[in-house]
Amino acid sequence: MSYNFYSLLHLGSLFALCLTLGALWGLYGGPEPDKKLRRLLLGFHGLLMFFIFLAGFGLIAKVKIPFPWPLWIYGKLAVWFLLGASPFFIKKASPSFHNKKFYFFVFLILFALFFSALLLVKFKWL
Repeated sequence: MSYNFYSLLHLGSLFALCLTLGALWGLYGGPEPDKKLRRLLLGFHGLLMFFIFLAGFGLIAKVKIPFPWPLWIYGKLAVWFLLGASPFFIKKASPSFHNKKFYFFVFLILFALFFSALLLVKFKWL
């Protein structure tokens, strides 16, 4: 597979994961969540997490980064684990967190993560 394929799969899956987490957030923000829709979204979340992991390590192999990995790879793995656990945190969040200010705060954090990842790749800050 080519570098562009892995890169597109990685970023596309990350974008779709953000949409899925937003749908889960909206689902748990209402009264009683629909069980079928919840199962579908959680299954889609797991599949996207697998694609992100697969494409990320595919990119590491394509650019031939040797094993004592740089620190930023461990940081991305930590973010990946947090994104994997996020449905649990979304479910357990109190209804007071389901407001527009918190949505904006989460959006800013995700934007900062995307922007820093793009800077790392663009300027080769490895």
